[in-house]
Amino acid sequence: MLFPDDDCWYPSDFLEKSVAAMTHWNCDIISGRAADETGRSINGRFEEAPQPLDLVNVWTTAIEWMVLFRRSALDMLDGFDDDIGIGAATPWQSCEIQDILIRALRAGLRCWYDPALVGHHEEMILGSPDAKLMRKAHGYARGMGFVLRLHGYGPIKIAEWVARPLASAAVSLARGRADMLPYYGRVAIGRLEGALRRTYGN
Repeated sequence: MLFPDDDCWYPSDFLEKSVAAMTHWNCDIISGRAADETGRSINGRFEEAPQPLDLVNVWTTAIEWMVLFRRSALDMLDGFDDDIGIGAATPWQSCEIQDILIRALRAGLRCWYDPALVGHHEEMILGSPDAKLMRKAHGYARGMGFVLRLHGYGPIKIAEWVARPLASAAVSLARGRADMLPYYGRVAIGRLEGALRRTYGN
């Protein structure tokens, strides 16, 4: 089973390749990556080599619309958590795929990442972030922080993920891109809010 975005698209042989990959890797769940039509990864960090998913690389091997489930696996996991992800009636507006994959790993299901499986989406280029983009980034960041805390990632690991956008802010400032500071600040604050399960303003 696959859960596409309403604005993504796939190569014509995507399903055929995905089924073959699931058989080849003997897995219950398989993930691929977002790429442009030249094959360059977009809209996130993705590992370069095929590998089994684990609690570390689950953050760099999955995007929601590029994960395929055997029906038996999805039934075993009782599906996605309705309180996590875009459109949920909570502040935790992302990382529903990491949540279900972590549950799958802990249930003993076989989960694999194959970067040869690609799907396409409009590339999200930051440019000069407007208010709408910053709100979206904030909600996504809250989701990540929430899922990190939900699944027992400790304070050190959470601090690492909060620190990453702050490091990006410092790099942007050094490059003369002070306009990026509010964006990265919202991401850092959002991840912290999710981890604390508390929100502060919009």
